[in-house]
Amino acid sequence: MKKIIFLISLIFILAGMSFATERTEGATFYIVIDKSISMEESGAFEQVKSWLTTDFIPKKIIAGDRLVLYTFYGRTEKVADIILNTDSDKSKLYEILDILKADGKFTDIGLAVETVRRVAAKESPGRLTSMIVITDLKQEADFSSPFAGVYAFQNRYMKYDKITSHGRDWYEISVRIPPEADAMAKQLYAIIANSPANRDL
Repeated sequence: MKKIIFLISLIFILAGMSFATERTEGATFYIVIDKSISMEESGAFEQVKSWLTTDFIPKKIIAGDRLVLYTFYGRTEKVADIILNTDSDKSKLYEILDILKADGKFTDIGLAVETVRRVAAKESPGRLTSMIVITDLKQEADFSSPFAGVYAFQNRYMKYDKITSHGRDWYEISVRIPPEADAMAKQLYAIIANSPANRDL
């Protein structure tokens, strides 16, 4: 049991290290932004755009990273897919972010998460991949959605994802991508099992 706990802990430690500023290997980031009206009413949408352009992209992104930007409300749309090699590439992305408006109805967080998670799992095998959903967590999905209803979305569905609060108006959610997590677990288990101190595994 202790070895299993150690393995799980190591997965999260290494996952955090992978996206530190010392990173040299290119990665793919799926950024999924809630553009519902409630994000506009609280002022969260402009805060999110500012955070991306002054904090996240300048501090976390390195040359060669791919950033895939989605927005969602009742439906999910891809609005950018850019490999950020130069300042000019970043400027193009900032221009796209600048014109985005929060004007959507029927916020469907579940549909957005599942749509982009499936895409991420298929598109980036063997490459460092991170999926980040930015939302106020106000779920108001249309009756036709498998996630229909109004409720505290994180309590029902996001039990294993990391949720970081940015004040009281919006949240940054690091969503796990199952195939990548499974592959990482197998790789780490092999490393631990083959180490001299763990021949009894």
